[in-house]
Amino acid sequence: MAKKNKGKKESNQTTILITVAVLLLAGMAGFLFTSGGGAGDSTAVEQRVASNTVVVDGVKVIPTGRDDLLETGPILSPDYFDAYVGRVYRWASEIPKTFDSLYCYCRCKENPRFKHKSLLSCFADNHASMCKTCLDEGIMAHEMNGQGKTDKEIRAAVDARYAN
Repeated sequence: MAKKNKGKKESNQTTILITVAVLLLAGMAGFLFTSGGGAGDSTAVEQRVASNTVVVDGVKVIPTGRDDLLETGPILSPDYFDAYVGRVYRWASEIPKTFDSLYCYCRCKENPRFKHKSLLSCFADNHASMCKTCLDEGIMAHEMNGQGKTDKEIRAAVDARYAN
C-alpha cells in the first residue's frame, strides 16, 4: 500500500512540474507577443515611472535628454542591477557628456556585436554590468568629475591608465 501511494505522489509531483513549466512558457510567449518582440519595434510605448526614469517597451531607462552626444540612446535604469553596478549606471545618466567623451578600453567599439560609440554606449545596454573595464572607467570618470576635472582632463587620465 505504501508503494502505491509513493508512486501516485511522484506522479502528482511530475504533473505539477509539467503544468508549471507549460504556464511559464505560455507566459513568456504572451509577453513576447504583446511586447512586439522587443528590439527593432519602432512603436515604443513610453511610461514615466520615476522623476527621470521611463519605461520603453517594458524596459526601464533614463533618457539622457541630449542630442549632442555620440550615444543618443537612453541609459538602463540602475534598478536592474545591484547597488555597486547600479550606482555607476546612475552616474552615467548624471554625467552623460563625460562618459560619452571616453573611449571604452574593453574595445567594445571595435566589436561588431556591440557597435558601441563610447563608454556611454556600454550603459545603454547591460554590457557595462558584466565588464570590469567599463565599470572601472565609469568610477574613475565620476570621481574625477567630482574633483572638478574637465572632460578633457578625465579623458587624458583614462587614456594614460588604459591605453597600454
